[in-house]
Amino acid sequence: MRLRYLIFISLMLSSFATYSCSPLQSRVFQPNEDAHKWHTNKKTGFVIGLPKLEVVSVEVNRGGDSDGVSCIDAGSVIVKVKIPEGSPYKFEEFGVYLKSKNIRNGENPLVGHQVPLMPVEVKGRVGAFMVAWVDGHPKYQKPIDMTAEVISISNLLQLGPSVEFQIKSEKNG
Repeated sequence: MRLRYLIFISLMLSSFATYSCSPLQSRVFQPNEDAHKWHTNKKTGFVIGLPKLEVVSVEVNRGGDSDGVSCIDAGSVIVKVKIPEGSPYKFEEFGVYLKSKNIRNGENPLVGHQVPLMPVEVKGRVGAFMVAWVDGHPKYQKPIDMTAEVISISNLLQLGPSVEFQIKSEKNG
């Protein structure tokens, strides 16, 4: 009898891990002075500043309403940015801030994510940065209509030029 009880408790405890929610998100950029790489112009010898990133796409995924599915109420914003041609920088050399600027309507999915991030995926010169938040059931969601900006940050905490972009989404459902 004790063995059955122990097996039952073990199965219950191990199955609770499947109910937890840990969505894939961008890791936090950890500035490291020792990892800084100076890029200089070969003709002038001057240091080349961080690049002005180009926002390639913005994807908003809203929470759903299925019962019994872990993370179904999580929303996500995926911002893909491109390092301009000719820039010597690579994504592993800097972090990226996704900063709220002007919230016109609804909620702010970037709240709580005001830290520099690393990409969740890099393809060539394009990196994808993802933040997740508890969006809730569709009947409780608010629309999203805001301006945000993307800013690069070096290992020496130098900021690159900012670029504005829009995040818009209606409620899901």
